[in-house]
Amino acid sequence: MYVSNHVSFADMWALCALIPDSMRFVAKKELFDIPLFGHALKAARHIRIDRQNLQAAFGAYEEAGASIRSGLSAIVFAEGTRSRDGKLQPFKKGPFVLAIASKVEVVPVWIEGAYEAIPPGGRYVRPGVITLRFGTPVPTAGLDYDDRDALTIQVHDQIVALAGNSPYVRREATSGWA
Repeated sequence: MYVSNHVSFADMWALCALIPDSMRFVAKKELFDIPLFGHALKAARHIRIDRQNLQAAFGAYEEAGASIRSGLSAIVFAEGTRSRDGKLQPFKKGPFVLAIASKVEVVPVWIEGAYEAIPPGGRYVRPGVITLRFGTPVPTAGLDYDDRDALTIQVHDQIVALAGNSPYVRREATSGWA
């Protein structure tokens, strides 16, 4: 399972281009209602998560876990939505609950340059370079639900390290994971 920052629609294109496996995005259910885009998500069998309905979200995690165990790679944006200012936001716990339930390694990913390529509200792609940096896979074998915070912090710290001196990383301590 790949866990990445999310700043632009260009993130998805870059990940699709570089991840060699058959993969699916884990996406909030509202995206499936967008004309054309939502139909494409449904047709490609991406995984819908209803973040407002915890019971439905856990059902989707079971479905996603089965897909991952069958050989698909899942891509999850840990912040839950695109960053409006390009800076790394606090991570949601859901992706890490999914990784633990699926018993798969988590591969941290830092994406840089996508914010400049298509900033929020941008309608056109700007020329530039998008860089993806992949971290060391973090195993989840032997972890349970109570380990989700520690896993979240471990992956977050790797992503911050992958970002290096990027101006898009908040340097203050992150507390209170969502």
